[in-house]
Amino acid sequence: MRSCALFVILSSSEPEEMSGQTVITLFIAVLLVGMVASILAAKFLLPRFGDAVSSFFFSMGGRATAEDMVATENRKAAALVAAGDYKGAIAEYEQTLKQRPEDLRAIAEIARIRAESLNEPDTALAFLQEQMASRIWDAEGEGFILFRIAGIHRKVQHNKVKAREALEQVMSRLPKTRHSANARTQLDEWQREDIREETMRRQKASLNRAS
Repeated sequence: MRSCALFVILSSSEPEEMSGQTVITLFIAVLLVGMVASILAAKFLLPRFGDAVSSFFFSMGGRATAEDMVATENRKAAALVAAGDYKGAIAEYEQTLKQRPEDLRAIAEIARIRAESLNEPDTALAFLQEQMASRIWDAEGEGFILFRIAGIHRKVQHNKVKAREALEQVMSRLPKTRHSANARTQLDEWQREDIREETMRRQKASLNRAS
């Protein structure tokens, strides 16, 4: 709105001295200033604004709890990811883990950002292995982390052997649980995907030879 108002003022003042080219130049300049301001706001002001709003509402109900603070940090991290500040987002999730080392969402997000956004799958896998060894997890936590390891091997590194090994660990370490059943289902789905891909590859090769 301010950009439009500024354009109107500039274009309406002293029209006899301003050519059409000058008006267009001023309009483009106003648009560029608006775009830069929007980018800076998304990168620097949005996370702080979210933090301030969250702190205000938490304070209305009394002293903020640990869960409130973790929720605030997660929102800040999500805003940083949206702004493209991936390392800043990781730092926020790491703060969450200092307060709640068992926070599976923070663990998953750190691994995902490192593997996908920063293109550092080896670092992501090392982080997940470190988390796995850091404590004695219940079935929920152990299965969750192993599935994330399998996903990075399969979807990011395209290492089908390592991905299968990770899910086989789920079945051997967590027998007779839903995690084991889910691992079996996922392995079956991957096998069907591999068969379809191989069939399509052979059909394509056959068509190429025929042509």
